Parts: sequence; structure tokens; C-alpha cells
Amino acid sequence: MGDGDGGGDGVGGSDGVGVGGSGSDGDSDGVGVGVGGSDGGSVGVRVGGGVRVGGGVGGGGGGSDGGGNHSDLDRGSDNVSVSSRTCFRPLVLASLVRPLAERAGAMTTPEKALGDAIVSRLGDVKLDARAKTAAREFQSTHAKYDVADEAASNKELARRAALAAVGAADETLDGAVSRLADKLIGAGITKRNKAFGGFSDYAVSDLCDLGYAKEVVESAKLVRNVRKGKPPKDVVAACAAVERAAAAVKSKLAAYDAPQKGWQKAIVARDSQLLAWQKSLTRFRVLSRASLIDDDGAYEALFAAPESIAVAKTTRKKKLVAKPAPPVVE
Repeated sequence: MGDGDGGGDGVGGSDGVGVGGSGSDGDSDGVGVGVGGSDGGSVGVRVGGGVRVGGGVGGGGGGSDGGGNHSDLDRGSDNVSVSSRTCFRPLVLASLVRPLAERAGAMTTPEKALGDAIVSRLGDVKLDARAKTAAREFQSTHAKYDVADEAASNKELARRAALAAVGAADETLDGAVSRLADKLIGAGITKRNKAFGGFSDYAVSDLCDLGYAKEVVESAKLVRNVRKGKPPKDVVAACAAVERAAAAVKSKLAAYDAPQKGWQKAIVARDSQLLAWQKSLTRFRVLSRASLIDDDGAYEALFAAPESIAVAKTTRKKKLVAKPAPPVVE
């Protein structure tokens, strides 16, 4: 899994405790997780403001591109842009989307990661009365944030599963469109260099490159035009397969809307608690610094970001090697 690059002081305050608040970059075969959402690797998955599976799905607060031709599947501020080409292979879905659902913990926010780490260390420090009160208040605030974050993570999983279902249905449609082209050529109705000549304004690959909803519409036009010529049974059967596949894409597109809106609502509910969370953390840090002033390193250890906890290194003593005796001069 590719390590994310933390950006800025996403959580840090005056004391400089920082957990990257901007996006992370996944390695070429990894998973990049970022709050601001930057680019996942070429075969990676981005989890941030949006979703990126392979090179075909892009997402983010501003709607970044998945590359190539994109669909018209845009929803609100999330602006999910998805290529309708064959990036959603079944093996890709099995190897990327499903394991991500099992690794829900990987989608944690910097605030949750830091808060969990601080809470887990409270038993290792001795605080005075005021700092203990601030610690309890932070624990309570963080617990509320944790509940909201878990709800948002669950909504994200449902959203991603719905998006993957759209992609899988679209791949089935692309395959049906390609088979119809083969049948038309095989029946001598069209030629290989213009498989849909006279029936559609698009070549086979161009039709498959259209956005989800647009491809459904143009596929229906294609099938209607082919049927008008009363083609043989195998072409009719191929037309029926395109119609079924297009209906499935249309259904999955409609089903995607609710998980998308649910995820956005959960994100808003979670992030509405950030100001209270940060205020509670700042007060706890200020009082803890005063309480732990005589305990060297205790404050830094308590509030260190999870990745930067210092590990004591033991230095090896150099072995003394006896120098060879100088030659005896006679």
C-alpha cells in the first residue's frame, strides 16, 4: 500500500502538531488516502473528496478527471467524473473495491487518527486536576466525532459499492454493444470499418466512450434503427441483449443517487463537529503542557502524530579489533 504524503498542518495548532490535511498520493499499485483528495496511483485507489479506481474514476472537491472521456454522472459538490470505458473490469472490482470495503479503517481522517492515538496514551501520563478535566472533555468530544466519522465511513462504503455497480453494469453494456457490432458484420449488414454505419452517429468505440446516461440513450437509438431493417434472429437477440444491459445501467444510475446524497450528508454532519473538536484539543494541549513541564518528553509523546512516535534506537558498540604488531626490525 502506498504511503500517503501528509500536507500542511491539518490538525496542528500553535504547538506544531501537524497531521496532513491535504491529499495523499498513492504509489503505482497502492492506495492513497487524503482529506483534500489528490491523485491515486496509476493502478491505485484514491479515497478523499472522491474515488479513483485505476485511471478511470476521478473524484474530489473540485471534480478531478479520471482521464479520457467522462460520463455525465455528476452529483453536487462531489463532482464524480467517471470514464465509461472498460476500466471497471470484474477482476479489478474484486481486487480493489472489495478489499477496500474490508479495510474501512484505512479511510480514517487525520483528526480521528490523532484523537485515537492521544486517547490511547492517556493512561501513560500523570496530569494535574485541571489537565485531567480537559482530558475528559476531549475524550467526550472525540467520542462524538468518532461516531460521526464511523457513520460517514459506512456511507462512503455504500456509495462506492453503488458506483462500482454502475461501472460493472456499464461494462456489460459495452460488451453487448460490441457483440451487436460483430453480429451486424457477420450477417453482412454492415462492414467492419463501419460496424454501425447507417444505424448510429457513433463508431463502436466512440459509443462505449460516452457517459453512462448518454450511452444508454444512444444505444436505444441504435437498437431501434437496427430493428427497422428486420434483421436475422441472431442480430435481434444481440439487440435484446443491448436493451437489457442499457436498462441495467439506467437502474444502477438511479440507485447511485441515494448513497451519494447519504454520504454527502454524513460528511457534513461529521465535519460540523470539527470546530468543537479542535477547541477541545487546543485547551487540553495548553493545560497538559503546563502540567507536564517537569516530565521531560511526556507532552511531546502524548500529542505526537501516530506516524512520528519516536522509537529509541540502541547504538551498537564498536568491537575493538587488535592491531597487528609492528614487524620486528633486526
